[in-house]
Amino acid sequence: AAAKTPLPTISASAAQCIAWKDAAAHAGETTCVRGTVYSTNKSGSTFFIDFDGTRASFYGVSFKWTWDDLRGKCVEISGKISPYNGRPQIVIDSKEQVKICE
Repeated sequence: AAAKTPLPTISASAAQCIAWKDAAAHAGETTCVRGTVYSTNKSGSTFFIDFDGTRASFYGVSFKWTWDDLRGKCVEISGKISPYNGRPQIVIDSKEQVKICE
């Protein structure tokens, strides 16, 4: 019997995700950033996903969506890394951009 080629799964894409600490070095790239959520914060209609408490490192931001119970979970955020006030960010336009790590 011919060997079947397995279909790629979300965990196969994990190899392409970069660590959140490395996001600044990849500014301008469209990629996937992976890390454990330190905290989330809602300010007006803006929702922030932070990976540490420094307010200087990579974060995810959404003007449309919020999530419950992300704190302490490993997530992957896909999109274009762009600097904002010196911090690398990904703007989350669709819920599909945020996945819980497999």
